[in-house]
Amino acid sequence: MLFRSDYDRVLRTMPEWDAAWVNRGIVRATLGDLLGAIADYGEAIRRNPNNHSAYHNRAKAFGALGQVDQALEDMGMALALLPEDAEAMADRAIFLDRAGRPWDAERELDGAWKRLR
Repeated sequence: MLFRSDYDRVLRTMPEWDAAWVNRGIVRATLGDLLGAIADYGEAIRRNPNNHSAYHNRAKAFGALGQVDQALEDMGMALALLPEDAEAMADRAIFLDRAGRPWDAERELDGAWKRLR
């Protein structure tokens, strides 16, 4: 298992590696540092605007903080980059429900289920 200090070391020598920013963000989120995770995902996106995983993970961190609008925006970007991602569709359904849009959430879940078949 890699630890945050491992990613800190990697990022000091290879800061352009966007996947390392995402992975350190995952570690930070797991440890409860959601704001730090959001910053790391943002840095990954800055370095590679096509990083689906960075948008998806940042959306989940925003959602965990109750920032549903930002979560929906990032999940929309993740799905624009990888439309067949059923997990992202299911996550977006959760955020849609939290935003008071249960019918949109149901439609999104139906789409996710169809992708899994």
